[in-house]
Amino acid sequence: MAVAAGLLGVAVTAAPASAAAEPGGAAETPAGSETPAAAGTPAAAETAGAPRVSVTDVGAPDRLATNLFPEDLNDSGVVTGYGLLGGPQPFQAFTWADGTLTPLNAPSADPGAFSFPVALNNRGQVVGFTTVGGTAHSLRWDGVDPTDISAAGGNSHPLAVNDAGQVLLTEGGGAALWTAGNRAAVAPFPVTNAVGLNGSGQVFGTGRAAGGDATDHAFVWTPTATTDVGPFGLTTTTTDLNDSGQLIGYGALAQSPNRTHSFVWTPARAGRQATRTDLGTLAGLETEARDISNSGHIVGRSGTASGWHAVRWQGGRLADLGVLPGGTSSEALAVNETGQAAGWGVARDGRPHAILWKRDRPIDLGVPAGFTQSFAIDINAAGKVLGYAIDETGGVHSFVWTVTGG
Repeated sequence: MAVAAGLLGVAVTAAPASAAAEPGGAAETPAGSETPAAAGTPAAAETAGAPRVSVTDVGAPDRLATNLFPEDLNDSGVVTGYGLLGGPQPFQAFTWADGTLTPLNAPSADPGAFSFPVALNNRGQVVGFTTVGGTAHSLRWDGVDPTDISAAGGNSHPLAVNDAGQVLLTEGGGAALWTAGNRAAVAPFPVTNAVGLNGSGQVFGTGRAAGGDATDHAFVWTPTATTDVGPFGLTTTTTDLNDSGQLIGYGALAQSPNRTHSFVWTPARAGRQATRTDLGTLAGLETEARDISNSGHIVGRSGTASGWHAVRWQGGRLADLGVLPGGTSSEALAVNETGQAAGWGVARDGRPHAILWKRDRPIDLGVPAGFTQSFAIDINAAGKVLGYAIDETGGVHSFVWTVTGG
């Protein structure tokens, strides 16, 4: 799945949390320093070569009073999100790169309608949606002006875009794969819930057969073939599919107690049969897989006696990524090709803190000055982290973190 800190020249410091943000200067802090925002970082970070964290407010310098919500980032460091940008739209999509925030226009048919981004690919194409005459329409931005890619009549919403520019849509009660103006219906089951799309153009999701069978089956679909991966217990949820066709998800097991376990399904290849593997648990409780990289790293969370812990699975081993020292829980939401993961956890101060895991050890990204909590939602190939922070009034700002060392 898929940003550069300090590119604005006006980054705010990650620590201390009580310090005022300096609109005119960038700052860094050792992640292991004992300051309010950095408290709870790994003890290993207090040694030589400690990681250093810098954080940039995407709204700086002109939109520091504006709510900006992040959605996605790509490997070139481009961010997409939405916010109150001061134009005719109540909410407007934007991209951010190299310190420049660029509003994305709504369709000329209804320029005052909101626009929300959903996903961004590595070519910089953004997909999202708006309303035209009160009906949802899917959009793809190749620049600041959108192309309406909805079927006639609208009632369309995009779910994902890949680097080839293919877009997975829900429209008219079904799903469709849009490719260069052509659409193919995605309907491998009478009841189909399409979820996402990989770089190879494969669609994944769950479906149910006709009649009284309410069992969810995971599937992988292309315009020429469908693979029924089957159910995984009493319920089945799919969460990601990498470019090699490995599918992850989770479900409630049929045996009592009906705990949630996660799985990875690997398609048949090189004379080997397809396999579906239970990722296991940390303490015999539950595991939920969230993201898989093309190199096969899987991250998510697993239950322990003291709460959820972030985990990483690869090659048959489930690793506990742990919590911040003094913290109580953690969850990993995204992973890159080298196994670095991003997510959040409750720190020693009792507040959620954004976290980067490097070499399976947590680095506290801190809570930016003037905010009360922070969350990381994505990470790119270079290890840049996208997330957001919330202030005491409920205001939300998008942030990009960069970590060196560690």
